[in-house]
Amino acid sequence: MACRLVIAPSGRLRFAEPSGLPPAEPSSRPRRAGKRKADGGRPTPLAGTRGGPLLSHVLRPGVRCGQPRGVLGQRRIAVAGAAALSDRYLADRRVSALTAANYNSAYRSFVRWATTRHFKVTANTLDRTLRKFLLFLFFDGGAAYDARVVLHGTIFARELPKAATTLPLARATLAGFNSVVPEMARDPMPTEAKDLICSDLIANDGPSGFIAAGALATSFDGFS
Repeated sequence: MACRLVIAPSGRLRFAEPSGLPPAEPSSRPRRAGKRKADGGRPTPLAGTRGGPLLSHVLRPGVRCGQPRGVLGQRRIAVAGAAALSDRYLADRRVSALTAANYNSAYRSFVRWATTRHFKVTANTLDRTLRKFLLFLFFDGGAAYDARVVLHGTIFARELPKAATTLPLARATLAGFNSVVPEMARDPMPTEAKDLICSDLIANDGPSGFIAAGALATSFDGFS
C-alpha cells in the first residue's frame, strides 16, 4: 500500500505509513489550553473577574499587608501625637526634627525683629524685609550660616517653592554675605606652588630667603 496523506492532530498534513487499520479521525473535542512559555503560564484571575473570589480577601480595601487600615492609622496617630492635628504634618517630615526646629526658630526670630521695627512681613514685602534682616545680621556680627538658616527657614515655614527664583533679593544678599564672610576656608596652596616659592626664596634672597622659605614650609605643613 502507498503512503497516504493524513491530517495530524496539530492540523498539519503528514504522510502516514500503510497499515491494516483505518486512519484515525481527527478529534472534534477542543484541545485544552496548556501553559504558555512566553508569559509563564495562564494569568491568575483578579478580583472582579471569573475566579475573583479566590483573591478577594487580599484585594479588599480594608486590608493591606495583612494589617487592617484602621489599625495602621491608629498606630500612625499615636506616633504623630499632637502634631497629627496640623495639616503640615507630612510636609514637615521632609526634613529631620532638629532641622525643622532650627528653621522655625530662625523664622520666628526674623518675624520678631521685623515686628519690633514695624516692617511688614506680607507676601509682597517678605523678600525686601528679609533682605533688611540679613543685612542686620551681617553688621551685627552674625555668621553666614545664621543667614542661610534664616533664608531656608523662611522658605520652609511659609511653604514657598524651593527654587532659585524664590526670594531673589534675599538670595543675592546671602551670596554677598558668603563672599565677604565665607563659611569655609578657601582651598590651600598646592604643594608644587609651595616648593617653587621656597626654591626661589633660597636661590635669590640669601640667608633671609632661607629663613622665609623655612617659615613658609612650616606654616604650610603645620597650619593648613
